[in-house]
Amino acid sequence: MIPARLTTGWALVLGGLLFGAGCYRNEEPVGMTVRDSAGVTLWESTEPLWQDGTQWKIDAEPLFSIGELDGEGPFSFGSVTDVAMLDGDRVVVADGFASEVRVFTIDGAHRTTIGSRGDGPGEFRNVRSVEAVGSDSLLIFDLGLYRLSYFRVSGELLETVDLGGFELDGRPAPAAEVARLSDGRLVVREGFDFAGGLGAKRDTAQFFITDAVGEFERIIDRVPGVRTVGEGSNGRNRFRYQAFTTIPRWAVHRNTVYIAPGEWFGIRKVTAGGVVGVLRRAGTPRQVVEADQARLVADMVRSVPAERREAVRSFVESMPLPERFPAYTWLLVDPDGFVWAERSSETSFRPGPEWDVFSSKGQYLGVVENPTGLRIFEIGRDYVLGAWRDELDVPYVRSYALLRR
Repeated sequence: MIPARLTTGWALVLGGLLFGAGCYRNEEPVGMTVRDSAGVTLWESTEPLWQDGTQWKIDAEPLFSIGELDGEGPFSFGSVTDVAMLDGDRVVVADGFASEVRVFTIDGAHRTTIGSRGDGPGEFRNVRSVEAVGSDSLLIFDLGLYRLSYFRVSGELLETVDLGGFELDGRPAPAAEVARLSDGRLVVREGFDFAGGLGAKRDTAQFFITDAVGEFERIIDRVPGVRTVGEGSNGRNRFRYQAFTTIPRWAVHRNTVYIAPGEWFGIRKVTAGGVVGVLRRAGTPRQVVEADQARLVADMVRSVPAERREAVRSFVESMPLPERFPAYTWLLVDPDGFVWAERSSETSFRPGPEWDVFSSKGQYLGVVENPTGLRIFEIGRDYVLGAWRDELDVPYVRSYALLRR
């Protein structure tokens, strides 16, 4: 964890990037200023480019849906942690609960299941992400084993990469999230730091690059991380995410990494050399008020057995809350480099109601509404793909048409 004095210093640097003096360029787009500050390009939009009738739209009805209410075998999903389209005609689904990756055709036929629960080669303990590599290979990250595995779509294991042995600042820093750059190197976000004393605390999220076989190269960015609250019970310490905490989200496009720290309507553009730009739109996330805490208390109390309700009520009511809701809670980049940032739902960890979309040149375009209950994992040129839950909380994999105007 970075000391508090460095975290404070980072906040000042960020403030300087956003508001520091710079040299304005000529011929700026309407509603956006572009300036340079210490080698970092700042794109700041005061209004969306899209006008009424020109906004992109996600269709209301799905193109296809995979899953069944009382499904069995591959059609019953436990926890869909990632979904990817493979070569336009197959859908790859990571099920963290089942520790499996399943391949379907877009008409819903099950083709194969990769992996099973275990610690051996080709097995998983906690599948978190899956990425298509070419037309016949998959890159699967297992958080439980801190291991990256390359598979053929047929299920043949090609290679594994150990990502659990990193150290940063003299402490273990195993991979928590991984993505592949187009040059074959890997971008890794280290795991959040839950060590330390009781009470409220906040860590720093660090992003670094490795070569293709997991050899550390360099840290490329640091942003404020999650807030946690520690409590002691029966001689043991437990740490929970603070309610309404920001969680840094990120996505990769070719050899560029986009990072949304979550506290402001902005996105950092990062390359192997560090931060090269900041995309920002006007506005401030909504403040957290007493009614939000009351709603949270009611939700938490309902979710636990009767004998635990008073303890949970006391803990949540005493939990310090952040001043504001997160700005963004998810981040994706489509094949053409448009950056999609999902606004906070204001109800912890549920999909947000809409997305802010930025062009590859930093212009804030406007808002795209999200289908209710859909967690989007991939955005193509003419579709979105994700996990949707019905009123009984049963998960399905769905795709919807994306209408660009």
